[in-house]
Formats: sequence, C-alpha cells, structure tokens
Amino acid sequence: MNENPPNFEATIDTPLKPTEDSYLVLKCLTNIFPEAEWEVGEDHIKGHTTSLRKFSDILRDTIIRDTARDVMLRNSDHNRCRFVLSKQSSCSSRVNFFDGPQPLGGITVEVNSDNIQEVIGYLTGGEDNR
Repeated sequence: MNENPPNFEATIDTPLKPTEDSYLVLKCLTNIFPEAEWEVGEDHIKGHTTSLRKFSDILRDTIIRDTARDVMLRNSDHNRCRFVLSKQSSCSSRVNFFDGPQPLGGITVEVNSDNIQEVIGYLTGGEDNR
C-alpha cells in the first residue's frame, strides 16, 4: 500500500435497533473502523474518520478487493462514494457489501474526497492486485 494515502473523510452510520446493545454494536463497528471517532445516539451510531486502514486490510486479507472496487466505483459520483456493509458481518471482522434491505440495518459508509477515484484505488489495492 502506498505510504502517502490520499486525503479523504469518511462517515460511518448505522441504525441502532431497540433490541440491540449499543456497546456490542459499537464493538462490532470498531472491528472494521478502529480509527473512527464515534457518537452513540438513541437510534443510531455515527463515526467519522480520515483513515480506513483496517477496512482496506480486511479487503486485502479476504481477497475481495476486486468486488470492493466494483461496488465503490458503481456507487461513486464526483467527489463521493457511498456503500452499505452488513452489520452482522462486522461482528466477525468481515466486510460484506450489501445491496438491499437488512433486518438489522446496514452500515452506510460515505467517503468524500477531491479525488475519489484515487481513494478507491488506495483502499482496494489499486493496480497491485496480487
């Protein structure tokens, strides 16, 4: 991975159901986004970060970089990329992209940058697919 990551800001947001323990949901979120600063509300948890290193490492280690790149590019426009991850998978430190309704609600990730294409390349391993 490039030593100088591109500049970006990411927002992570997930609904918090009345039956869910906010501590456990936050623990699951930090499995994938440990660098984020979190705000826990009554009905959602929201995080902000300028580093998605762990997320990128998971994509590399689970060999889903091509899928991730396709999803991110398909869901990007101008300076923004937005995608949804499975909340359940995050509890196992896994990344599963989701398209459709989720019983627990998904984890919506929005990445903003002046060069979103470069950020997507950085997060998904760019040209150096192994």
